[in-house]
Amino acid sequence: MSSRAVRFGFRAAALTFALIAAFAVVEAQAAVVPLPRLSAETHESRFGGRSVLVVRSMLVRRVHGSLSVRCNRCRRLVGRIRVSRPSATSKRFSGVNWILRGSRAVKVTVVRRDQIGRYLLLTAQRRKGRLGLAYKESGCLDGRRDRLLCPRGTPQPRMNEAVVPLTPQPQPQTGQPVPSTPPPPPPTTPVAPAPKAGTSPSISSAGTVAFQANTSNLWTVGPGGRNDWRLGMMSGTSPSIAALKGGGYQVAFQANTGNLWTVGSAGNKDWGLGMRAGTSPSIAATPDGQFVVAFQANTSNLWTVGSGGKGDWHLGMMSGTSPSVSSAGTVAFQANTSNLWTVGPGGKSDWHLGMMSGTSPSISSAGAVAFQANTSSLWTVGPGGRDDWHLGMMSGTSPSVSSAGTVAFQANTSSLWTVGPGGRDDWHLGMM
Repeated sequence: MSSRAVRFGFRAAALTFALIAAFAVVEAQAAVVPLPRLSAETHESRFGGRSVLVVRSMLVRRVHGSLSVRCNRCRRLVGRIRVSRPSATSKRFSGVNWILRGSRAVKVTVVRRDQIGRYLLLTAQRRKGRLGLAYKESGCLDGRRDRLLCPRGTPQPRMNEAVVPLTPQPQPQTGQPVPSTPPPPPPTTPVAPAPKAGTSPSISSAGTVAFQANTSNLWTVGPGGRNDWRLGMMSGTSPSIAALKGGGYQVAFQANTGNLWTVGSAGNKDWGLGMRAGTSPSIAATPDGQFVVAFQANTSNLWTVGSGGKGDWHLGMMSGTSPSVSSAGTVAFQANTSNLWTVGPGGKSDWHLGMMSGTSPSISSAGAVAFQANTSSLWTVGPGGRDDWHLGMMSGTSPSVSSAGTVAFQANTSSLWTVGPGGRDDWHLGMM
């Protein structure tokens, strides 16, 4: 054997012993960051003609270091990602809406100075016929976040084990709705008013229509004539009207002070309760001849007032969305978890169905709820079960459902569609 080969052999042996010694030092001296505990809210959906797993939210607990949660090259549904800290050692990521398919993986890393970091890879795996999030790989990291051999005895999750499901809860906000000053005097009486751009009218079962005129005033028109109420409305909001059991009607709206107002046969009232900007109330007549109103307060919580009104439900709503209330007092709304919720005399229900950002549900007197899911499809849920109609809706729009269960909506072709017990119809009429 040549002297060069002998020297090479000694160098290789020395390098091997150095590596072994280094790992021995790591095991003996360096602490390992605790393994974080993960929970995730997921649901199976269809995307591009294939089954995919949508990761809606993640909660990482036992975080002792710098945390990173990401999904490289993952597509995601629209919506704002919200990050919160339920405790000093936990972090929640809501609305991530990552679409997992194929080899796409969520990577969770925790590193800390002078300690060995940890990483976890999570992928979509089918178990018992259902897609779910599961552990694919785990290991250790050095200070540069490069992978490192873990010291002997380092705890690891079982591979292919399912991640613990995360049950979302709407988060209440603190404070009370803030009252404001009365609406200012209206401008001069309009001539031939038109609805204000960006707002929508509301019609009662008796045929009376309430709308925000292009003067910003509340107007009603119908069998009883036309009326300028000379009350200013908040820009970008719409009124809601209901025919009362004993005759007449009542209108709920957000005044240009930001407060909730009701006017009509049952009297005019400033409730002194501030509403969230850009949202509109919902009103329904109750069997006792009174009415109930649901709205998003300026605390972001759901409130109801009126006949048997609950007040503050201590349930957070998604920003920019509005609730819908039925004559039975049941309210449908998009929670700040993005899920559809219903609350009322029968209790509270999280339907575990994600809604499209910026949209609002509609509920009928029979309790049927129509909404745009975060897949952009029209869905209905209620006493008759739940149904994905597999009909795409225009982004940012909301459907309306009648007491007979017929749903009207703007399709993603911009045309008006109706679906229900009598079938489905494309009216071939373009909507704005």
